Amino acid sequence: MVAEQYYKPSQIRYHVDDMIWVIAVVLPHEAGYWPPEHGLQNTGGQRSPSQVAPFENPAIVRAEVTERLKLTKGDGETLLWEIQNGGVEYYPVLCPAARRALLYISSGWKRRQQTYAQWKSHRKATNKVFAVKG
Repeated sequence: MVAEQYYKPSQIRYHVDDMIWVIAVVLPHEAGYWPPEHGLQNTGGQRSPSQVAPFENPAIVRAEVTERLKLTKGDGETLLWEIQNGGVEYYPVLCPAARRALLYISSGWKRRQQTYAQWKSHRKATNKVFAVKG
């Protein structure tokens, strides 16, 4: 479940669970926001000084997820709505359009080279089922 998970910006690998969590927890807030880990307070101490401002990595993750969602157009909007407004935290509950968008944007570190339309038609032509690999 989304509420039980927690990811630091450095832990985001752009896989299905990561993407659902970012869409549900990070995107509804202002740019630069990253939720604090439950039960941990910021003590201010670090092993070594960070080379980036605290808002940079959250902003990078947010921008990447937002850009990937834009590539899926209406299906991405459906995915966003279902996760944020519908409270969907479990992949199989998503409608087919939202599942397709989620699978397209969950491509790992690199964005897909195919357009969303090309990717959908290729999957349809090869009879691949829109499901998460276990």
